[in-house]
Amino acid sequence: MSITPNDITLVLAAHGATDDPRCAAPVERHAEAIRNMHLYREVLTVYWKQPPYFADLYDLTPARDLLLVPVMTASGYYTNVVLPRELKVENPPTGRNVHVAAPIGELDAMADLVVEQAVHIAADTGVEVSDAHLLLIGHGTPRDPVRSGATTYRHAETVRQRNVFRSVHAGFLEQDPTVADAFAEIPGSEPVILVPYLIASGGHGADDIPSDLGVAPGTRTATIGERPVLFADAVGEHPRTVHLILNCAEHTLSQVNQADRRNAG
Repeated sequence: MSITPNDITLVLAAHGATDDPRCAAPVERHAEAIRNMHLYREVLTVYWKQPPYFADLYDLTPARDLLLVPVMTASGYYTNVVLPRELKVENPPTGRNVHVAAPIGELDAMADLVVEQAVHIAADTGVEVSDAHLLLIGHGTPRDPVRSGATTYRHAETVRQRNVFRSVHAGFLEQDPTVADAFAEIPGSEPVILVPYLIASGGHGADDIPSDLGVAPGTRTATIGERPVLFADAVGEHPRTVHLILNCAEHTLSQVNQADRRNAG
């Protein structure tokens, strides 16, 4: 028998933060939006760095079938190591079935949200996007810069090929090229729109990125040298992130049902 959304508990798993509630805020908004659609048996959120934690999941619900969507920007250490370990995916508690989707950041549609976040702040400030450069800022990690930066570079290339902006660049918070170095490499004096490739603006997006360019935390617009600079909201703040979460969930549920039918046949 196929599993339907009404049979399953949808779980949004995100990084969170120990000391910044802004990091969980968009995830909670997306979860509430999905609850209001009445598609799933229930919709829960769990986090790595704040309660309710990944490891708390089985105490939050008695549901037999759980479908977990990582609300994260890429596949990596947290999706491939931390989540499976904390949720005991390979050996869940008796009577529990845990199905894990790919992280939303791997979807090609994330590039659409990058563009829309940039267009939104440009419209608010009267900047023509065709005259502006886009700088996409990923998190990155020096432990594995090639893999950690791959998704950011892929989405930057997708946006570049659309010819919406004068040019498209990528920089990182915790690996090279840094935000400051990537910004310095952008030619000319035209406006630059910085879009955090993050789930939440939080401390990284709203505070660290401006600070890396010598601008006060929380700044939305600035002039650096003679160049106008716009600081957009993080990609994951976009309301359409909800649709990406649902796409990941629906795809995984379809795969589960197909596998069950093959096994039954």
